[in-house]
Amino acid sequence: MNKFLTAALIATLSISFAGCKLECDDWMEEQDGECVEMRAEHFGSYVGMATAGGQTANAQIDVSTNTSAVNNLNFLLTSGNAYMTLTDESGAFSIPLQNLYYQGITASIEGSGSFSGNQLTMNYVLTFQGANTIVSFTGTK
Repeated sequence: MNKFLTAALIATLSISFAGCKLECDDWMEEQDGECVEMRAEHFGSYVGMATAGGQTANAQIDVSTNTSAVNNLNFLLTSGNAYMTLTDESGAFSIPLQNLYYQGITASIEGSGSFSGNQLTMNYVLTFQGANTIVSFTGTK
């Protein structure tokens, strides 16, 4: 009877441990038994088309880590470096109002967008010397 109880206890513990799921902090997800940043899947270079002021051109946006918050990502535009903030787990983000500094010029940027698989879509407003330029970008990694 004692061997039966020991075997039952071991079987119960095995089932209990097999059913455990790793608990990760906000903006983290479990992958292969470890907690990893959700934003990491979005890092990379996105190449596509940008439209601004009625003109379309080839463009590239590089997305990388941002140390200020686990749901922030940096992105590099021709006109400077800015950041975006993931707003939900689906890949939607906002571009909070912020200044860009590029070759002695200061402009501001604000907008939104989303990641979907390997695609990045962004819509933002660049403001320089009081003039607004609406920009849209779609690119793939």
